[in-house]
Amino acid sequence: GRDFADLGPYFTRIVYDAVVGATAEANAAIEQAVRAGSSPSKLGELQSADYIAGKVWDHIFLAIPTNELLDATLITEPVQSQYPGLVTMYRPIVSIYDDPLLVIDLTKAVRTFFRSGTVSAGGTVFGTDKIIHFINIGRIYHGKYETRIQRGLPEKEAIKSAIASTSRNPLTSESGVLGMWTTGIVSNGDLAADYAGLMFYRNLTETVHIGPRTLPPMLVREGHYWCVQIEPDSDFFVAFITPHWNEVLNPSKYARYTSGRMRALIRERCQDALPRYRDPRGQPRGRAQFE
Repeated sequence: GRDFADLGPYFTRIVYDAVVGATAEANAAIEQAVRAGSSPSKLGELQSADYIAGKVWDHIFLAIPTNELLDATLITEPVQSQYPGLVTMYRPIVSIYDDPLLVIDLTKAVRTFFRSGTVSAGGTVFGTDKIIHFINIGRIYHGKYETRIQRGLPEKEAIKSAIASTSRNPLTSESGVLGMWTTGIVSNGDLAADYAGLMFYRNLTETVHIGPRTLPPMLVREGHYWCVQIEPDSDFFVAFITPHWNEVLNPSKYARYTSGRMRALIRERCQDALPRYRDPRGQPRGRAQFE
């Protein structure tokens, strides 16, 4: 009987502060290089999209290192007092993964002991682990993307190659440590957040398209230095959060030996979940609408 707080402005402020802080650091490094008469190649490195993206990642990671710490912060009094009567972070009393047949699987301890809370931002409900994927795997995608762009690959090929390279690495793949090996789950929502992260880091220095929206660069060069173009009260960050992050609407894939049990557990909860996704007129959505 309670509504979620819209944490879009909360997350946006964190990201805005990260962009501003990173820009100040990058500009300081550029100024030092200019004064020292550094070579054009050194100056170009400090002015590159990859360098500023790395600085932004540093700042966001310091602010949100893990979803567990984020979850703990969201239920503190200072945060909850900003949203009286609203849910800042939700965890069910009994998780779908608390089923005895799933808990006894000792090979998937991560699924048992590490859970993410549920939050809402910009009208989209998602797990806080999506923010962590967005920040970290998105940055890995972006670093590989920039490398391929520098090699002369066209944009679409550079994107595909960057994603494929990350997916082949068992440490950064949903089919490896980040998913199937440790949880028995390949999350399409995680993959969507990863890709959104790539687009975010690209958008620091270039125009990108998210759905029907065209997002101008967050930073532009003025002479040697970067200048911030975004505002803290805009939706420049929320634009990257789409319903694809919601694992109710964008279902995961499960290990074959647990998929049948997961299907049964999810079916049991459907009648509780469906009212949450009524249409704007308050009517239940049909199968075609969900598709």
